[in-house]
Amino acid sequence: MAEPPPPETEGDVATTRVPNTYRVTPPPSGRIDYRLTRSAPGGAPQDAGQASMAWRSDGNRYTVALDGVLGTLASDGRVDDAGIAPDRARRAVGTGQATTTFDRAAGTIMRAQGGADQLVPGSQDPASLLLQLAGIGLGDARQVKDELEFWVGGAGGAGVERYQVLGPERIETGAGPLDTVRLARMAEHGAPLLELWLAPQHAWMPVQLRLTDADGTVSTQTLAAIAIEAVQEE
Repeated sequence: MAEPPPPETEGDVATTRVPNTYRVTPPPSGRIDYRLTRSAPGGAPQDAGQASMAWRSDGNRYTVALDGVLGTLASDGRVDDAGIAPDRARRAVGTGQATTTFDRAAGTIMRAQGGADQLVPGSQDPASLLLQLAGIGLGDARQVKDELEFWVGGAGGAGVERYQVLGPERIETGAGPLDTVRLARMAEHGAPLLELWLAPQHAWMPVQLRLTDADGTVSTQTLAAIAIEAVQEE
């Protein structure tokens, strides 16, 4: 995760400039199964098993769980004027899990390891952010351009994440070729590079994710099968 700018503090709660907010339409419920590959620096991709992402949304509440290049993550919460609004985020750590709590009454994001950060409109966690990105595309595809930014809270704290929109790209998947929009997280030098491929024809959900570690190891999960509920017309 990109580090936030030097914060001003009030007590133990860091404050920050509020990132942009977007027009968001929550994606319909669904599931994606992925094929996972991994390659050592300079090596060819090798089969590394399977990955998955499953989510539910009724337009008021949501849940999402994923397992893959980002680790084992889960999030649940509500939908508000700024889009997906997490209440709790969980990350598997060893045999347990680290929980981050979004306390909207107090306006804070409580870190799993203690301490707090400011909660601002549009705040996300690493799992809910994938739904928020899809919702931005569904809300108005014209928003998916240039650079998108979010305030993201996780087990180790909160910070601004910026995603550069690299443009359209056609990729091969287990469901055939798909037209996608490719994004890359803008990270500090030496931090893992995260790339996402969102598929407009599949509710702007991420049909491919790739994480490149500082040592050059590349882990990629690519869609093998997808099922998304039909959108109910009003």
